[in-house]
Amino acid sequence: MYVADLIVFGAANVHHSKCQRPEWSLSPRTSAARYLTWRSQAFLMPTKPYEDAARPILLVNPSLEQVTIEPRQDGQWRLSHRLWDTLGLRPSSLEFIDVTQPDPVPHASARVVRDFIEVQFKDYPDVWSCSIDRAVADAVHEQGGISLALTTAVNPEDPLSYFQFGHMLASGQLHLGWITVRGAENHAPLRQVSAPAALTTYVLHWSPDHATVGPLLASTVDHLDEDQAVEWAWQHIDAPWRGPAEAEGIPIEWQPVARDRHARFLLDPLSARMYFLRRHTDGWHLVQALARSDGGVPVVAASEPAMREWAESVIRLRAKANVVDWHTAPTTDSERFITMHGFAATPSDDTVRTSSDTE
Repeated sequence: MYVADLIVFGAANVHHSKCQRPEWSLSPRTSAARYLTWRSQAFLMPTKPYEDAARPILLVNPSLEQVTIEPRQDGQWRLSHRLWDTLGLRPSSLEFIDVTQPDPVPHASARVVRDFIEVQFKDYPDVWSCSIDRAVADAVHEQGGISLALTTAVNPEDPLSYFQFGHMLASGQLHLGWITVRGAENHAPLRQVSAPAALTTYVLHWSPDHATVGPLLASTVDHLDEDQAVEWAWQHIDAPWRGPAEAEGIPIEWQPVARDRHARFLLDPLSARMYFLRRHTDGWHLVQALARSDGGVPVVAASEPAMREWAESVIRLRAKANVVDWHTAPTTDSERFITMHGFAATPSDDTVRTSSDTE
């Protein structure tokens, strides 16, 4: 554990032993970690006001590897959640289950896109998202929002019973706030609303020296080896030239991607379209690249806002579409890479310009 003591507050960080030796530092150094890991889970919590439609909860641990601490008058240190206070969240209590209509947190909003919900605060860098099932989505739309619950006490992805959650409420281990869904007053319950027929998922995949963005053509959770995955990918690519090329003895191979060992790419010799086939932790994904970058700006910086801005500009230029939502997605097993999914309405003419159109 490495503790950065800044006198009026501090931060206790967990590191691998090879990354940082244990120390309580009065001259703290910047952590070598690129980002803190956060986890989330959405569920319904039975409450008195909503006996037939339990309250939707988004439970988030915003920093698995770090907690903020502050000194007490007796010289000891305790957990501090002042940042969460400034966001407009309040410490939890059992009164939570008796509130008919909570006051919404100012400068915060939620957005539901298909089976994902995203919560964002104005002028705050982090955006927390989570997959939701139909019951949670219906409750969010019917009630016009979701209760955000921040904590560093648990990993939300671990099993959590209602009894445990109730204990956390009573003991003040949560900071709570009601987050209003944007345009909720115009929404019917989700079960009465059909999903948009033309919504495209775009995949942004990057590391400090490589980045690609493009539409997700297909994905599979089947356990395929690499050869099977390649054959599966061919089924989703329009490649009339493949047969004649193979008949002429022209080799057609999916090439390895440098420093991403479970990824392959294919360059269409006629259209110059480029395809990437990657094994993510949740299965194989096939993506048509609209643009790629191998080093240089903006990949070297590799900050999430910069990469999202780059991806959105590419999608606007080459697909004539605007991304309405981004969320973190399962990536490849390389720790160097980050993957995000964005959603956008498909252009009316259903055309996609490729990386050969504009460089």
